[in-house]
Amino acid sequence: MLFLGIASIIGSGGGGGGSSDTTTTTTLPDGSTTTTTTPTTIPTTSTTTTSTSTTTTTPAGSTSTTTSTSSSTTSSTTTSTTSSTSTSTTTTTLPSQTPSLEGDWGTYTSGSVIYGLISFNASGTVTNGNWTEKYPENDNAWATSTGTFTGGQLSVDNFGSITGDITKSSGITNTVISGQLCPISSVAAFTGDEDGASVIIKRAAAYTPAGLAGDWFYCTANQHGVVQVDGNGNVTGGEWNAPGLNPDSGDITGGTLNFNSQGQISGTISSDFPNLVTIVDSQLDEYKEVAAATGSDASGYANMLIVKSGTGFATSDLQGTWHLVTYHGSGQISSSTLAIDASGNVIVNSDYTGGSLAITGDGSITGQVQTPGLHTVSITGQMNANNDFAALHLLDTTAPEESAFAAAVLKD
Repeated sequence: MLFLGIASIIGSGGGGGGSSDTTTTTTLPDGSTTTTTTPTTIPTTSTTTTSTSTTTTTPAGSTSTTTSTSSSTTSSTTTSTTSSTSTSTTTTTLPSQTPSLEGDWGTYTSGSVIYGLISFNASGTVTNGNWTEKYPENDNAWATSTGTFTGGQLSVDNFGSITGDITKSSGITNTVISGQLCPISSVAAFTGDEDGASVIIKRAAAYTPAGLAGDWFYCTANQHGVVQVDGNGNVTGGEWNAPGLNPDSGDITGGTLNFNSQGQISGTISSDFPNLVTIVDSQLDEYKEVAAATGSDASGYANMLIVKSGTGFATSDLQGTWHLVTYHGSGQISSSTLAIDASGNVIVNSDYTGGSLAITGDGSITGQVQTPGLHTVSITGQMNANNDFAALHLLDTTAPEESAFAAAVLKD
């Protein structure tokens, strides 16, 4: 009844005719009269409103634009016509196109230590590749196995989530449990049911040594640090930190690194431990910002993540949902989701119950997060220039021997 009443009022206002008459009587000199009727116009107002909405969808990976135009025209019998137009545009970023894994990828798996090269076609099918596995036997002696990748297929959806499996000549099929591809960088990380925690980095067509000088953060399961490299590949300094060990820190004292046209790093790094690390195998990404490597020293073999220090980072670069693939020094493999807001605060979920991270202008990450098991984990790391990958060293402050390293890949 309320809506009907409003409609009735509007209807009666528009149906009154819009005018009335005025009668004037005038007496003439001869005594007669004349009557004049003059129409009197009642001002009337009419309003016309037009609304138009247009949506343009561009290819996935770019944007969807919605433009709404509202046009209002008011006319009156006593005033001029007034017209106004209002336009609003909303732009929404769409999921990226289904990424392709086509190409050659350096692959580095921690559990046992596995490194090599794997190739995919445009459908994600494994076409070839080779692997080397290092594993301890006894008395600190390490054994070696080699083979080829013989089959399997990995799929990546619009949001970078990886599924599928990879088969090796040893007969083992490694099925992906949880994996993620970076939105920009050609770097991915995943856990598997057989081989552990893997990081793969796509090999570009060619590399030049330009831009490789700088500070490079590195981390393994029990150590992290910074290696300083000049334009000729000479190691000029740096530092290492091994929480929970004795000694637990020291200086990088020298070494030489070589970069070839396939983006592979080789060479040695020395420290005051004293210890000499030899880079056995490695792969640099196409942006020359991220690398994964297998190194050896007197104690054996280990994989590491390496990220170049940058400039211009801000706290808001931490914002997003990050997929973490973690290898613990105890041999445990895990994956988790770490959500961070624009202020660096942890958004509570089933994997993390609190904490915060900070980032400096060069991309160095520090902070602490809490887990549901009431553990506080200290984080030290480095973000890449594309803001979609970070190498993290994790230390459980309640159990310092429980250190780990993680590949953090931005999901959104």
